[in-house]
Amino acid sequence: MRKKISFICFTILLLLSISCSSGKKPQEGDEISGTYTFEYPSKELEELVIKEDSTYIKNIYSNKENFLNNEKPIFSNMGEWSINQKNGKLDFKDWLSYCEMGDPNIILPEPQYTYMTGISWLPPNITHNGVILIYDETNYIFRRLKE
Repeated sequence: MRKKISFICFTILLLLSISCSSGKKPQEGDEISGTYTFEYPSKELEELVIKEDSTYIKNIYSNKENFLNNEKPIFSNMGEWSINQKNGKLDFKDWLSYCEMGDPNIILPEPQYTYMTGISWLPPNITHNGVILIYDETNYIFRRLKE
């Protein structure tokens, strides 16, 4: 009996973790639009502004204080984003990669442009205001700021 209960609990936890990490299929840009941030272990802060018109702005600040004081970012770019109709994931054209292979612990000497595909979005819930999972495995996760 005890093994059965343990197995059921394990199965429920597994299903919950899979459903949480897979993200929701967004239907419209207005669901996703907003300002998201990610703070690197080395204290740089990355801002991602997603607009309803399928464009985005990405700014990288040397630290959170510079972001909060609206100082000039150390790197900035713009690009287009879309919702992949096959899998409901987000794709980002002209993504400015600041870290190597999605690992925030490894900062590139110079940022590089890339095409990011298969990015999950989680809608707001009681624990967050919406998140974009770039690499869940390395905790490279953007959180939407309250507007």
